[in-house]
Amino acid sequence: MRTTSARRKGSMQSPAAMPTALLRRHVATTNRNGYHAGSAVRACCSGALLLALGLVSGCSGGGSGGQQRTTYVYVAESGNNATPQPGAIAQFVITPAGTLTPLAPATVPTGTFPYSVAADPFNRFLYTADWNSPGTIHQFVIAGDGTISPAAAPTAPAGNQPYPIAITPDGQTAIVANDSDNSITSYRVHTNGSLTRINSAPTGTTPRSIAIDSANGVVFVCNYVANTISEIGLTRSGTLSPIGAVPTGAQPYSVCLANGRVYCANRGAGNVTEYLVNPQTRTLSPIGSVSSGSGAGSGANWVTVDPGGNVAYVTNTNDGTVSQFVVNRSTGLLTRLGADVSTGAAGASPIQVAIDPGGQFVFVANAGTNTISEFTITNQGLTPNGVVPLAAGSAPWTIAFARR
Repeated sequence: MRTTSARRKGSMQSPAAMPTALLRRHVATTNRNGYHAGSAVRACCSGALLLALGLVSGCSGGGSGGQQRTTYVYVAESGNNATPQPGAIAQFVITPAGTLTPLAPATVPTGTFPYSVAADPFNRFLYTADWNSPGTIHQFVIAGDGTISPAAAPTAPAGNQPYPIAITPDGQTAIVANDSDNSITSYRVHTNGSLTRINSAPTGTTPRSIAIDSANGVVFVCNYVANTISEIGLTRSGTLSPIGAVPTGAQPYSVCLANGRVYCANRGAGNVTEYLVNPQTRTLSPIGSVSSGSGAGSGANWVTVDPGGNVAYVTNTNDGTVSQFVVNRSTGLLTRLGADVSTGAAGASPIQVAIDPGGQFVFVANAGTNTISEFTITNQGLTPNGVVPLAAGSAPWTIAFARR
């Protein structure tokens, strides 16, 4: 059921207990804050949302001069146990059929509880964040064959319990949300991939996902406990400053930017709230909401929009499904597209849904069954394309892409 609304002014749990970023291209622009969007700007749907640029890294199947490029996939295996244990990044290559083939080695060790993973826009570096206090960001270099290895400076300090990571489309600034500090922190990305802190800005309670609107110089952060989206200014130099906040549904878990609109998946409400971005004020105005999955109990968890801006996908953690929506490019509202699709066996607990850079394939991280579900995109919606098993107890959480 759809509802519409008017704009109103306005105990720590782990991401595992509360089961970013699709990046989109825009025209180069410089806004009044001096943030230059660049010639290949991507707006993000993060969690990492991120804007976890990890979610889209360009157009699949073609590089400059017609050279074919290969798409690689990186999955954050959180471990998701009560006692911290070493996590890992599983690394794959996407075959022409849209299935995943492990690279060698199949996994690369990282810190404990790596709930988020993100790649930089130029496919050079990969980052994960340990959900610890204090937290640590792990920095990797992506080789020509898609494999990752620790960077020369393998780690950078973070706040308490860092979760989503997002990277600006020009690749110069990384933004990390600190779950228990109720803040986000910006970092300068150096040419060797290392990060140095710029500044922090306050958010609502328990920031869970980041979307970066490069064209307008603003970052949107959904706050799981506060039930809000924070609006935070972002300058070209990476400096953050608070603007305001807008209400969401209950327990917002991920936020996504597409076509000048913002979409927020609300896990407690089982719906997606829809907003219009005001470029002058850099604030959001609610324009409606739509239920996802079975509704209030579905656990709507992660929302992302395809590279063309035409179809949105939402994981329903409690239902074990993905809902599909047509995006009205004129109004920004979402309308159901066909039936929900299952992500596998009972108890799958799908967390993130991610679309390959070419917009042909969809992958879903299932923390409950330690699997990745593969789908192909057709005119009729998603078609199951296989399931990839991961190690027992690996609890895959988020997904990133890079093209080489």
